[in-house]
Order: sequence, then structure tokens, then C-alpha cells
Amino acid sequence: MAVTPPGDDLVSCVSALPVDSEQLLHVIDTLTSIGSSELGYRNTGTPEDAATAAFVAEEMRAMGLCDVGLEDVPVDAWRFLSASLSIAGEAQPLHASSFGGVPGTPDDGITARLVDVGDAKRARLDRVELDGCIALLDWRTKRVHPSVVVLELARRGVVGVIVNCPARGAWFQGEGALGAFDAQWPTGAPPMIMVSRNDAAHLRERLRREPCEVTLALHVESTRNALGHNVVGFLPGTKPGPIVVGAHHDAWFRGAFDNASGVAAMLAVANALVTTGYRPQHTICFTSRTGEEYGRLDEQYDWCIGAWEQIATTHPTWADDAPIHLCLEASGHPSLRTIIEAPVEYRAWARTVCTAAEAVGWTPTGWRVAAPVAGTEQWPYLLRGVPGVAAYAWETSFADSDYHTQLDTSANVDGNILAAHTRLYALLLLDADRRPDAIVDHRARARALARIARQTRHEPLAAAAETHREAEGRAAFTAVGRHLHALDAETVASYPHQQALRDAAALAAALAALDEGNRREALRQLSKVGSNRLHPYLSKPALQAHLDQFRPDAVASSWGSASHLTETVNLWDEMTALSGGDVDDDWLHSSLELAHASAQREVSGRLDAMALAITTR
Repeated sequence: MAVTPPGDDLVSCVSALPVDSEQLLHVIDTLTSIGSSELGYRNTGTPEDAATAAFVAEEMRAMGLCDVGLEDVPVDAWRFLSASLSIAGEAQPLHASSFGGVPGTPDDGITARLVDVGDAKRARLDRVELDGCIALLDWRTKRVHPSVVVLELARRGVVGVIVNCPARGAWFQGEGALGAFDAQWPTGAPPMIMVSRNDAAHLRERLRREPCEVTLALHVESTRNALGHNVVGFLPGTKPGPIVVGAHHDAWFRGAFDNASGVAAMLAVANALVTTGYRPQHTICFTSRTGEEYGRLDEQYDWCIGAWEQIATTHPTWADDAPIHLCLEASGHPSLRTIIEAPVEYRAWARTVCTAAEAVGWTPTGWRVAAPVAGTEQWPYLLRGVPGVAAYAWETSFADSDYHTQLDTSANVDGNILAAHTRLYALLLLDADRRPDAIVDHRARARALARIARQTRHEPLAAAAETHREAEGRAAFTAVGRHLHALDAETVASYPHQQALRDAAALAAALAALDEGNRREALRQLSKVGSNRLHPYLSKPALQAHLDQFRPDAVASSWGSASHLTETVNLWDEMTALSGGDVDDDWLHSSLELAHASAQREVSGRLDAMALAITTR
């Protein structure tokens, strides 16, 4: 199926829309002025969330959207007030930040000796006394989150954690950068703050000279069962829907780029359509949402809570009725390309729209099309069966430097570039409104499924793929969204069978290595199975505690429950034996054969379910 580009008349229509760069920047300035601390922070369920939602709602009412309102979102509020680290013998405390959901300290902080644990692998922890200490932790790789290693640190008696990202570390490489994320912090884990890599180097220099005592202070207000607020406003069309255009309004620090700019673009599109009297075919819901950056305590999937609540609980009928969802994220950066993240059915359409936009200057920093990720509000909508795209400006250079730091200020946003991006988003919206069924390329999905069927030799999926080639229109996407979008063990978007397939392949390779007497290779292969890469960091009880956080009952209240998670087999004993312990070869071989057979059954069952979902949609 060839997707035709938007017509010249539609491009001309978007060109004529009144998009004001000064008004875009005004929205950003207003939102970035709202914060719970000197560093900023406007988190869900807090007074700052309420103030942000009130501002957006007033903007919607002033421009003339219909049925503007606030929608309650059940959340666990976490309000950042301040964080610092005082070093014995030094007058000036170090500046610090923290992550959503981390527990606070007493008013006077926690004072204890400082111990450098590096990346906190067990081999290093075994060489130091940790009971009662504050640990200085390096966050070196995105694959090992602080919320994972803290399970081991807590078991060893650590009372506080200082995180930093060293040079070439996981994140926050900007000069003097502090950082913040949703913490996914487990219940009972000690308080944690983050310092810059330069300050971490200073702490290590002190430790090289002499033992050091520090005071860690984190002042937060944490409230379970609070309420955050989504904001909605509607532009009526002649057909129901609605098409949903959303951007999240919560933020770490000032959050000018991420995501005041997305909210500004969403409001600008709405205002331009209302001002010109544009009457869409389908009713459009413009919405700013809460809880994208953090929303729940002690939960692995603690982000995109506002979007999940909106599509799963507040407006469940949208799952079948909404023609498309457009998620607007960070925009207007002077040096980052636009990325349109689209499911395979919508990538050809996204390319035609971006090509048309490029011709009139609406992609001034370039563009590309990519697959969806689980880090934007596109994801919970996809899981409920709503097609759509996420649109924003993004490059690894920004992700590794200013992203989620105090360096995300209005200096990151160029008003003219943001205005151009806003027109691109308007073109995506109006073209989808005009022909929601014509922009879907189901044959692209059928080809992808046919490749999987060939690789796995799964005949029912091959037959389902052939049938799916004839699917037409948006309605046929619902089953695709609900049954073919999954997360692997590292929270990467995948097909439901892929993690089990990788597990089975790694277990087979480990068994082959054992047969050849190559224990080192067997150990390397087992580290690829599920979350067993964490073996060097976690003792057996800590690894099991981590895996327990992904049980069905542990993720039941979030979109994780709809992400077709694959349970990880705990291979701690097997990997410990291969790491140098006594090895009972018969036991080891038998255990891995059982795990391999289980993984193969899982692959088969998931492929069956995928074929059935597409066949019986």
C-alpha cells in the first residue's frame, strides 16, 4: 500500500495558521516559573501540579475550546524541597538533587562515614565494611539502575546513597549537571541524593587523604493516594472520536524543553485552529497530562501514569473510538533533529508528512522516523489499541548531557524553530483527521509478522500474517496494539515473544558451551537470560527481590500489566557455580535443560497468542 502525501491545500491551510513564537515562549516561561524548590520540580499530586493544570485550563478556556476540565488522576505525590551534602570540616555543603519516590531524611539529615562503592559490584562490596555507612555510587551504565543495586546496599546496612554519573557514565554529562529520574525506589531502601561528577571527584579526593564523615539531607513531602490532574479541552468536529493530542506538563527541574515546549506546541495548535474557525472532521481532544515523569511509589512502571489513567480508566471508550493519538514531547531545540516514533503501520505516512513539511521549512533541524519506545505517553495508548505517533526533537547528545538536569532551561528552546515544529504537528493532525483509514499500512505489519514466522517456523503466525495483508482501516489496529506491543527485560519495546526467544537461544548456547567444557562462555550466555545480567551486583535474595517487583500482582495497577512481560528465571545458583564455585555438572546441565524447555514453551505460546489475536480481531 502506498500512502499518498498530504495535499497542497492542506499544506497551505497549515501555512496560514497563526502560530506565534512569542506566545509559545510565554507558555514556556510561565510553566518554568512554577517549582517546589530553587531547582524547580513540578511533580504530580503537588501544589505545583495543580498550579500547572490550572494555567493550562485557563489558556484553553481563553482560546475557546469546549468542555475544558480537570480530570483527577490517582497518584502517589512526591514533592522535592531541597537536597544537600555536608562534608565534615568543610563549610559549604554540596548542591544535590534526588529522584521521584525516594524517601526523605530527618530535618537534620543522616550523618555517617562515607564509603566509595564504585559501581557496587559484589566483588567490590565484599572488600569493605558497609554497615551504617553512606555509599558513594557510580551510575555507569543505563543497564543497571541505582534502584537495582540499592537492594544489595540496603541488605549490607547502608543508610544513605550518593549517586553520581562519572565521565562517560549513564547520563548527566553536562558541566555541573545534577539529575533526576523516576526512582523506582524499593520499599525500605535508604534515602538517596545525586551530586555532580565533579563533586563526586572531590569526595573521592577527600577519601584518599583520610576517612570522611558526611551528612546527607533530603527534604521531601511524600503522600500516598494523592490526586494529580490531567487537563482536557475539545474542538468539536462533525464526526466523533476524539483524535487525542497530548503533552505532559510535569517536569524535573524547570523542564523548559522537556516538556514545557510540548505543552506550548499543543496549546498553539489548538489556538490556531480555534482562531481560524477550522472545523475538523473528528472532534479533537487537546490534553496536558500529569505523571509522565513519575507517579507511583514502589512501582517499576511508575511513569506515564496520567496517560494510562486517561485511556484505561477515565476514557476507556477511546481505546476503540479514537482515530489516532498524537503525543507531543520536547520541541524547538536549535540543534536536535525531529523524531517521529510510529508503529510500523504508520511509518510510511509519517515519512510522507515529514517530507512535505521539510519542503516548506517545518523541519529546520532535520527529521527521522523510528519505532515507538516505552518512555513517552504514546506507549500506554498503544497498549490499549490506539494508534498514533510521538513527535519530538531528540539526539543522543542531548540525552547524555542536559536531559533531566537543571540545565534544561529556556535557553534550550528557539521560538522560531518551535513554531516550525508546531506547524509540522498541525500537519500530522489535520492529515490524520482528514483520512484516518487511508494512512494505515497494514501490509507493513503483515510483512514484519511473516518474517517472524519464517524465523521461528511458526505456521499459524504465517497464516495470520497472510490474512492480515488484507486488513483495512484504523479499526484493525486495535488488536495489533493490545497484543503485539511488549517490553523485554530491559524495558525495550519488542514483540511479546522476543525476550523468551532470546532466553531460549542463550540457554541453548550455554548448554553447548558446557558440553565443550567452556564454563566462561556458558556464564556469558546465561547473563543474557532475562535480568540475570545483574548477577555480578546482587546476592541471591536481592536478585529475587528485584524479580519479585515484576510479578503480575506487583505491576497490576500500571500499564506494565498490559506490556506482555516475560518472567525471568533466576539463574543465580547456576551462575555462581560457573563463576568459580563447586560445580555439579549433572545438576547444572539438568537445571539449564529445564529452563531451556520452559523458554521454548513460552516462545511457542506467545507466538500462538499473537497469531490468534491477529486472526480473530
